[in-house]
Amino acid sequence: MSQNHKPIDRHHVLLDSLTKLMDGVNDTSSGTDKWLSRLESSNWMNNIKETLNCACLDAQCLDQEGASVLVHDTDGMDSTLQVTSLAQIILSPDCRTVRGFEALIEREWIQGGHPFATRHARSCYTPSAHRSKANSPTFLLFLDCVYQIHAQFSCSFEFAENFLVMLFEHSYSSQFGTYN
Repeated sequence: MSQNHKPIDRHHVLLDSLTKLMDGVNDTSSGTDKWLSRLESSNWMNNIKETLNCACLDAQCLDQEGASVLVHDTDGMDSTLQVTSLAQIILSPDCRTVRGFEALIEREWIQGGHPFATRHARSCYTPSAHRSKANSPTFLLFLDCVYQIHAQFSCSFEFAENFLVMLFEHSYSSQFGTYN
């Protein structure tokens, strides 16, 4: 039995990373080099990479080695939800259908008790002095990871990227009360 420790950044670090990313995206006066530099220094893409690496390692252990995998987040369940959900998307074609993806979010995130209202209470545009350490774009990072997989293997998905955007928007607005 082997052990793998893959640390993933915490809540407030993710929000700071997203804030830096959005600052760079919204700066229309900078050239390509400066924009790319700001993207890199935001660390958002590194968060995506680390989360996907962890999920891929877990999927590989389950599929190719037939090993059991324990995913544990030392500070809540955010990283656990990201990694286990992504591993299911990687391994199960059903999770790449509209109904299967909706069921995955319902089962893992909503019924699992992810605190959407707390995590989404403040945005990346809120001054850091007014943020709580509980605020975090955890679900957005998950959706961005799904988007990255989708961008590489779009034929393996039944839905398009606009579906991910819609889920993101509803997770913040909770228009239907689903993400409370």
